[in-house]
Formats: sequence, structure tokens, C-alpha cells
Amino acid sequence: MKILEIECASLFEVLAIKWQFLKVIAIRGATTVNNDNPEEINEAVKELIQKTFELNQISKKHIISIYFSITKDIKSINPATIARSEMNLKNISMICGQEAFIENSLPNCIRILIHTYTPFFRRKIKHVYLKNATVLRNDLK
Repeated sequence: MKILEIECASLFEVLAIKWQFLKVIAIRGATTVNNDNPEEINEAVKELIQKTFELNQISKKHIISIYFSITKDIKSINPATIARSEMNLKNISMICGQEAFIENSLPNCIRILIHTYTPFFRRKIKHVYLKNATVLRNDLK
């Protein structure tokens, strides 16, 4: 395969040439729901992802993976299922885990960690904390 007149031996080399100007970064975010019901969680997850994509100019084709974590009181639906089915993120690696239980921690919380390629420097990245989750990162206000 020839790209820019350079003989490439592997897909890895092709991608390295194509995306050499992009950096890998991680973007954090969180939101909360009032109740553990699929409709409310659906809306909260979509809002969190849409806002994060919008503020950071994320293109779906540049996403590497999304890690979700949920507090133990959220049991009715997996946020990754919502992202795949409702937001057409089917070809992105996603997983969901339970947040560590810490005494007096924020309840009904959904967190994300998005790994993506971006042309932006880290200082330009906007981490998104919505609803009651704003207390998690007071430094971002």
C-alpha cells in the first residue's frame, strides 16, 4: 500500500502517517440522575456525551474508547448500551464498571472517560460535569 509515496508495511504505519498531527488525550465528565430509571439515565447519558463532543469538537471517527462508571445505585440500564443504540457509537470500544463505593460519595452518578485523537493541546480540553456532578470538580467552574 502506498501513502504519500511511502511504502507501508502495516495498518499501524498507515495510521501513524495519516494521524501524525493528532494527539491522544483523555476527557473526563460526569452527570447525575434523580432516579434509577432507564428514561432518565438515557437523557442524562446523551446530554453528557453530546456536550462533551460539542465542547471538545470530537469527531466519532477519532474516538478510541469510552469508559463509563456508575455508582451502585444505578442498576436499570448500562450507559454503554445507550451510547451504542441511541448515539450510533456502535463501532467504538466501550465498557462500564461500578464506581468504587466510598462513604458519603455522590449518589446516582454516571462518569465517563473518553480516549480520543485530537489536534488540541491538553489545556484546551473541556471536561464536562453536569447537574450534581459539578461538585466533583470545583476547580473547573
